Amino acid sequence: MIEFGASEENTAGLASTLTPLVDESGNAVMDATFNKQVYKNSAITFFVPGSVEKKPVHYQTVLTWIIAELP
Repeated sequence: MIEFGASEENTAGLASTLTPLVDESGNAVMDATFNKQVYKNSAITFFVPGSVEKKPVHYQTVLTWIIAELP
């Protein structure tokens, strides 16, 4: 198992890294598949090296995890 960050319910006593995600109006952002609120996790970050040109725009991506048993 791989874990990134901690929730308030963690048994290790770690500080929570989860923050509820809200839209521009302050309303909770909901996951349509699971009908639960979406959270931001400050334990996961994205870094762009200094030599790469950065533009002041919103960046977004989708990560796809593939779990497999390999030889």
